[in-house]
Amino acid sequence: MRNHWTTPPPLIRPDLLVTYDIGQERFVSPLNFNPDVSEYWSAFERDKLFGAHHDAFSSKMNGCGYMNPEYEEADVEQALQWAVRASETADPVCFLAVYPEWGKERYMNLLRHRNVSVVARFQRSTFAFLPPGHWASSSDGGLRAG
Repeated sequence: MRNHWTTPPPLIRPDLLVTYDIGQERFVSPLNFNPDVSEYWSAFERDKLFGAHHDAFSSKMNGCGYMNPEYEEADVEQALQWAVRASETADPVCFLAVYPEWGKERYMNLLRHRNVSVVARFQRSTFAFLPPGHWASSSDGGLRAG
């Protein structure tokens, strides 16, 4: 994983998690998942030791969730195609996705799909990911954003 970063807490904040009833996060690891989300999927089977599900594509996308795939064009395209296919079922699905908009990538065409809505865009200078180690232990043994 070359782009192993954490989405900043102000973007995926608790009220947003509650509003959208987000209960799953896809394409993360034990080092960068949001601890306020109950289930997460990692690319590595060994991460099951830390409570992760293995392989985001191994289970049906359902309900509400959040995803931030690796920022490699093929990975982003595969994740967005998978989300669009999941949206074409009778079951309700709502996933918030964070992805780069660099220019003329093929996956940008997926944004025009009838089941996709772009709800926000960020200028490059206004958005920065956090390193995986931004979670630090507090004195009471809990986690806090560092």
